[in-house]
Amino acid sequence: MERVARLLRTVTTGEVDDVVALLEDPASGAGVASTEADTWETALHKAARAGKIEVARALLERRADANAECVKGRTCLHVACEAYAADETVNPKPILRNVCPSSLNLNNDP
Repeated sequence: MERVARLLRTVTTGEVDDVVALLEDPASGAGVASTEADTWETALHKAARAGKIEVARALLERRADANAECVKGRTCLHVACEAYAADETVNPKPILRNVCPSSLNLNNDP
């Protein structure tokens, strides 16, 4: 449990190399499908909320499920939209384009 918690913390506070190191270390016991026990949020949910584009990309390259739902039925796309909806200084399109590319077609929209 602590190993999964460490991965989920590192996703939001660390660098992409730190996340990759945890994912590739068999002793870490955490993988891209690991979830937070009470919310069912995955590392991809956490990266989407924190705007960690490179981390999200690394998770997707390691087959993180962009359609995984938390206990509230939200995917990483929902989480990213919620996180940036009220912040007019943030353009969420680059985040959404990189975090959940299969869920949304923004490729032709600047």
